[in-house]
Amino acid sequence: DTGSAHIAATTDVPMVVMYGCTTPDRWYPMSDMARVLTSKEDCCPCSSSPEECPHPKCLWNITPARVLEKCDELLHARSAMTAGRF
Repeated sequence: DTGSAHIAATTDVPMVVMYGCTTPDRWYPMSDMARVLTSKEDCCPCSSSPEECPHPKCLWNITPARVLEKCDELLHARSAMTAGRF
């Protein structure tokens, strides 16, 4: 959830963006080639320091399996677009 995701969105670069303690509701990259991951914890968005939240569920609940799932979804969408079926 950084500025680089928004810059990439202007060029339709395929991307999977992970949101921890921030919310994609406000900061979603505006691109059809963006896929967003968030764990939607009740405490998010927050402003806690690492000392105040030593085990952030907002980050720990975004698993590698979920990231790969979004990557696969994005690759399939891109394949469909280049084949003219999207």
